[in-house]
Amino acid sequence: MPLTFPRGRSPVTRRALVIVVLVGAFWISFHVAERASAYDQEGHVFCKYSYSGSGLVYIVLRDDPDFPPSGFTGIPQVYSAAQTGWNISPAPVWLTHTSSGEAWIGAYFMGSDGPYAHTNDYCTWPSQNRYGSDTYLNMSRYLSTTERESVASHELGHVVAIRHSYESPAVMNVSRNRSGTYGPQSDDVCGVKARYGLSC
Repeated sequence: MPLTFPRGRSPVTRRALVIVVLVGAFWISFHVAERASAYDQEGHVFCKYSYSGSGLVYIVLRDDPDFPPSGFTGIPQVYSAAQTGWNISPAPVWLTHTSSGEAWIGAYFMGSDGPYAHTNDYCTWPSQNRYGSDTYLNMSRYLSTTERESVASHELGHVVAIRHSYESPAVMNVSRNRSGTYGPQSDDVCGVKARYGLSC
């Protein structure tokens, strides 16, 4: 149905109204989509591992030899707990840990006012297939073991190839309660499924 305007409106006003309507519709559709799945909140290209469409996405973690988690008391256990949290979730991923994996994990000092952690992804272009990543926890942040596990689980979500979520209590929500949300939640699982073309 065509848009109609009150008699007497100028062409400039009509164009302005059309722009407002279109921008509003785009904003609504974008924000509905971003709340539906953890993987697309920011609308950025974020490469993923290749997936055949059945079974699990297998991702192998390894310690970064330059910044090993073993250099900090309790950090290997934090990563292990976060890894287990993803493996027992309904998400179609399976994380293992060997000495020759493609996803490096570690920890080092990034400043007390720095990020809780940081993850980089490495991809082939233009296919956007991920072939590796590295994740580091910020040891300058004074956190409890539970809070660190929440941070590690969040970063492993990035390793799996999902971005942030607005949903609560999603572990991919940057504003979550890190003392209460320390493993994948339903929105995180839906985000992974959607990222790899599966229904939630």
